[in-house]
Order: sequence, then structure tokens, then C-alpha cells
Amino acid sequence: MTPQDRLSRAVKEAALGQYEEALDEHIWFHNHALEEEPALRGVRLSFALAYWLDLGEKYPPAMAKLLAIRDEKTEKLLNGTTDWHLFNDVMAINETLHDEAATCLLFKEIRNRSEDFALSCSRVAMPSLLKCGDYSLARIYIPDPHASLDRMADDLNEGMEWAMEGDNTEHEMKTEAMVQIYADNVNMLLDAFRKTGDQPLALDLRLRALSLIPDESLRRLVDGRLRLIIDEV
Repeated sequence: MTPQDRLSRAVKEAALGQYEEALDEHIWFHNHALEEEPALRGVRLSFALAYWLDLGEKYPPAMAKLLAIRDEKTEKLLNGTTDWHLFNDVMAINETLHDEAATCLLFKEIRNRSEDFALSCSRVAMPSLLKCGDYSLARIYIPDPHASLDRMADDLNEGMEWAMEGDNTEHEMKTEAMVQIYADNVNMLLDAFRKTGDQPLALDLRLRALSLIPDESLRRLVDGRLRLIIDEV
């Protein structure tokens, strides 16, 4: 059974009320999916966590386990572990829980202890810094906004390959999610410059964000969700 099969089974088991079995599959997927399929890195920290959160809202032990995993990894980072993947996991769980403030506090603590490690974590911390409104700190860690945008577009285009799997309803759901994630991330990047006085660069980045999407219909979907920077200059 592939990791994707196990994630699908977790969703089906949750729908059937088989909560304990679903939780076991989520834990396995979180801990082992990348060992078998490294390409699932994005799915592991987005859709898989969203499904886990859904389960947790129905089954308290699932929420408790997700929080315990987050807290355990946070503690390791606070105790001096310099593992970028560990920070990425914590950030993604916090984002799923809508607790970006926890990521901001963790990042600032890491920065106080190790500027080098903070720099390595800054890219994944960026959405949380921007959502928390710490635009000045965020700009320090965006030396190349065009490169940051390129990575976002790569994640979108890679994610769309996964979104093509499944029936039409599932495809539409996944596409909607990928488009919203991309638009939200781009908008936060635009805000880092728009709200610190660099509207021309924000407009340039908005245009580039669209040019990096080869599919015209997908590009139109994204366009409708991006900041209209030109109206705010």
C-alpha cells in the first residue's frame, strides 16, 4: 500500500466513524510517508494536516496527538536542535491550527539564539511573520523576492500535478485549495513590500506571479484573488 493509499484510507475511515484507525494512518503518514515518496512533502504538510484537523474536531484524541507532536518538536527546537525540517513541521502544524503567532514567537526565540539557523528557517517562517503583521522583520529575510515568488509558483505547479488525481469533484476541490494557498502566499509577499512603502516592486511581483503560471484558466483563477496593487499606489 502506498503512502497516498494510506492517507486516502485515513480519510475514508474518518468518514465511517473509525476514528482510532484513521488516527493511526495519519500518524504513520506524518512519520513515514516521505521515506517512501519524497514527492509528497507538500501534501504531508498541507492536505494531510487539514484532514487530521478535521478528524481532531470529531475525535479529541486525534487533536491531542497533533498538539503533542507540535509541542514535542517545538521543545526540541527551543532546546537547541537546529533541524530545518523540524521547524517546517512545527510551522505547518501551527498554520493548520491557525496559530501563526506561535510560529512567530518560536522564530524570534531561534533568532535570539542563532542568526544562522534563523536564516535557514526564514523562508518557511515568512507566511507566519506576514500574517502576524511583522512586515519589517519579514523584509529582512526576503533578499530576493523574485526567487521567493519562483518557489511559490513551483509549489503550485507541482501541486497541480497531484490535484489532477481523482474524480472531477476531487480535482475541483484540490485545485481550489492549491489556488487559494498560492494566492494567499503571494498576497503576503506583496504586503511585505506594499506596507513598507515599495508599491512599484509589489506591482512587479504581482505581474510576475501570474506570468509563472502556464495554464491560462488557472492563471485567471489566481488573478482574481491577488491584491490590486495598482489601485493602492
